[in-house]
Amino acid sequence: MKRIFFILSAVIGLVCLYSCKKNPSIKAYFELSSTECQVLDPVSVNNLSTAVGTSIGLCKWEWEGQVSWETNLPSITFTQLGKQTVTLTVWPEEGVVPGNTFSRTVNVINSNEPPIADFTSPANATQDEPIALTDRSMDYTGRIVSWLWNIAGVTSTEQNPTVTLNSWGDNLDVSLTVTDNYGASNTITKKINVAKSTGHDLSLAWSRSFDDKGYVYWTAPAMSPDGSMIYVSSTGYHLVCFDTSGNEVGRYDIGKYGANATSLGTGDIANKSPAPSVAPDGKVYISVQYLDQVDNNTHLDPATDGGLFCINPGCAGEAWYFSTGHATTYRFMAAPIFGDYVSVAFQYNDPAKITENWGVFNRHTGKLVKALPCDQGSYGGVAATSDYTLVCSSSRKGAGYKVARYNGGTWTTADNSDAGRMTNFLGGNDTSLETKGFQPAISYDGKIYLCVSTGSSSQMKCACYDLAAYSGGKPTPLWQTTVTATSYQSGFGAVLDAGGNAYYMAGNKIFRLNGHDGSLAWEYSLGVDNGDGVAAIDDKGYLYVCCTKKNKLVKLSSASGQEVTSLSLDNPRGCPTIAADGTIYVTGNSNGNPTLYKVVGTGVHKTTAPGPNWSQLGANPQKSGIAPTK
Repeated sequence: MKRIFFILSAVIGLVCLYSCKKNPSIKAYFELSSTECQVLDPVSVNNLSTAVGTSIGLCKWEWEGQVSWETNLPSITFTQLGKQTVTLTVWPEEGVVPGNTFSRTVNVINSNEPPIADFTSPANATQDEPIALTDRSMDYTGRIVSWLWNIAGVTSTEQNPTVTLNSWGDNLDVSLTVTDNYGASNTITKKINVAKSTGHDLSLAWSRSFDDKGYVYWTAPAMSPDGSMIYVSSTGYHLVCFDTSGNEVGRYDIGKYGANATSLGTGDIANKSPAPSVAPDGKVYISVQYLDQVDNNTHLDPATDGGLFCINPGCAGEAWYFSTGHATTYRFMAAPIFGDYVSVAFQYNDPAKITENWGVFNRHTGKLVKALPCDQGSYGGVAATSDYTLVCSSSRKGAGYKVARYNGGTWTTADNSDAGRMTNFLGGNDTSLETKGFQPAISYDGKIYLCVSTGSSSQMKCACYDLAAYSGGKPTPLWQTTVTATSYQSGFGAVLDAGGNAYYMAGNKIFRLNGHDGSLAWEYSLGVDNGDGVAAIDDKGYLYVCCTKKNKLVKLSSASGQEVTSLSLDNPRGCPTIAADGTIYVTGNSNGNPTLYKVVGTGVHKTTAPGPNWSQLGANPQKSGIAPTK
C-alpha cells in the first residue's frame, strides 16, 4: 500500500511540475512603510512579488507621473497632496505570461509649518569693514536646509556669513530667507546703518600720447601675463607697448598692408579702435579693418583688406598676418585665445578668403583651422571657454548669438537657416532685436550673459543662459530682462562680480541685474549718449567706468550704484583695464591725440586686483576673452 502511495505522490508531483512549466504564474505585490505620509518625506517600499514556474524579469513602478524600472525601489517621495496611487507591474523573464499589476494608495498630507526666520547683526557698521551676521532661525516641524541673505545688495548663501559692504547709508535693508526640507520658506528684514569710509582716492600717475593721428573709440588696454607691459592701439593703426613706468617699449605699424581706419574722419563711429589680446607666451593678437571708404561711403577701395595680426612680445616684429578679405570690418572686441587657437568674427568679406565671416586659427602658425557660419557676419565679440566652446554675436536681425562646439578636432555650429537661428541664444525671427557689437560674458560656473538692442533703440534686452547645459536645441534663458536704455550704439556688454550679478553698459547708463533672477537693482546715469565700452570690476566689488561726457573716471559701489569717488581725465574712452596689482589703465583722447592714462589708488581702500569673475572686457587684464575659473 505504501508503495502505491509513493508512486501516486510522485506521479502527482510530476504532473504539478509539468503543469507549472506549461502554465507559469506571476503576481505583483508590495508593501509600504506607511499609507499616510508627509509631503517630501520618503516612504520605504518592499517588493514581495512572486513567480511560479518562471522568474521576474521586469518591474515597473509608477507614481505621480514618475516611472522607475528598479526591481527593488528603496523609497518613494511625494510632492503632491491628497491620495496618490503607487502601481507596480511585473513581467516574467521569458515573456510567456502577461504582466501582473498591483496598486496601493497613500494619503499625502502637509502638517509642516514654515520655518521662523531670525538673525542678529550689528545696528551700525562702516563701509569696507567686515560685518558678522548670525542665523537664529528655527524650524519645529522640519529642518532648515538653505539660507539666502541680501545685505544691502550683497548676497550670501552661508548660514552665518561675514560680509564687507561697498555701499553706505542709513536704514539699509538686511534680509534673510530660510527654506526647510519640505520647501517652505520665510523671510525677515532688518535695518542697518552703514557709515561711509574714506580712503578711496584716485590719482593720475602718468599719461602718454601714443599716436599723432587717429582716435580712441571702443577699445581697451591689454597687459602682458607678467604685468610688465601694456599694449594699446587706436584708429591711427599702431600697436604700442609701454612699461609700467610709462616708457615706450616698442610699436608696430598694423596698417602696413593697406589704408588705415581714419579715412572717414577723426572720431567717426565707423572707425573702431581694435583691442589687443595677449597670450600666455606674451604674443599679441589684434584684428584690423581696412575700410578705406570714399565718395560719401558709396564705394570701397578694392585694394584694401582686413586681417588678423600676431605680434611678438614688446612689439618686436610680426609673427604672422592673415588677410581676412576685401574691406573686412571689425569691431573693437579682442580676439579670444584658448589653447592653441585664436578666433575672430567680422563684417564684409571676400569670398576667396573666409567665406563664413568667423574664423578659428592656429595661433602658432596663423593657419585657418575652421571657417564658421556667422549669419551676415558679426558686429560684436567672440567669447570662449576652456573646453573650446565659442559664442559669437550675429549681425542678422533676430539671429542672436551662435554657439560653436569643439568635438574630435572639429568645430560645429548651427546653419544660417530659420531653424538654425532658433537654436541660438536670444535667436529666432524677431527682426526687432539686433546684436550690435555686444560682448558675451561667461562666468566661471558656466553661465553666459548676453544683450541685444531693440528696434526702438531705447531698450536693451538682457538674458542669462546655462551654457554648460546647452545641448544644441532651442535654448531657454534662466532669466530675461528688458530695460530702458539707449542701445543703438555698438560696443556694450556686461561684467560679472563674484556672485554672478551682471553690470551692463548702455549708451546712457550702467545698470545692475541681479544674478539669481535678472531683476533690476540700480542704474547710474553716464550722461546723454556717453559712447562706448564696458566697466571693470575689482576684487572688492567696486566698478570703474569711463564717463566720456563728464570727462572723468568714476568708481561706483556694485551693491548700490553710488559714486564712491572720481578722477578727472580728458575724454576717457572705452574699457578700463585693472592690472593684477590693482593699477587701472584707461585710454582716451587728450588734446585730440590717443592717450594712455595710468591711474592708481592712494587710500587705504585702494584696488589691489581685478575681480575673480568676468571682471572686464575680455574677462581679464590680458583681454584673452576666455571664461575664468575659480
